[in-house]
Amino acid sequence: QCINDGFLQDIPIVKTFVGIFKTGRNIQDLLFFNKLIEFLSNLKDVDVDKRRKMVAQIDGSGQYQLKVGEKLLYILDRCEDHEKAGYIARLFKCFINEEINYFYFNIIVDLVNNMPTAILQSFLSIDIDAPHKIKREMAELYIRYGLMYSAIHIQTVGPDGKIEDDNGAELTGVA
Repeated sequence: QCINDGFLQDIPIVKTFVGIFKTGRNIQDLLFFNKLIEFLSNLKDVDVDKRRKMVAQIDGSGQYQLKVGEKLLYILDRCEDHEKAGYIARLFKCFINEEINYFYFNIIVDLVNNMPTAILQSFLSIDIDAPHKIKREMAELYIRYGLMYSAIHIQTVGPDGKIEDDNGAELTGVA
């Protein structure tokens, strides 16, 4: 505020930095607005009364310190792009439709926000009936981000002397 009103505004270099800061803030606001629009557009087919009921239930429980609306703003602010905001909206729909509870909604949102969008998109395109076709490098990434798990399997020697084993890659129930 003192820069806008004071003598510092008259110094060319300060004026330049103030302009750059304002431009950066405007860009951040625009990007956040795009995420918010994406989130809301993915919720347009959700019954408003049902949405209000679920939000009121969480807000009134006293179990969580943040109100749902405030929490959603923090979540959207952390999204790296508007595509993730769309994924978050779909998860919120699952919460509203009581397919997941609020606790799991928050956990899955953290998983989604802590992985690159490209990995999430790749995972969502997997043929869930053929997890054995996933390349090892991708399976390792999915495991790292909590989308898959790797189990330890005991190798056995069959009657013909061959080692019998499977790859141990299995999809979790997160997707």
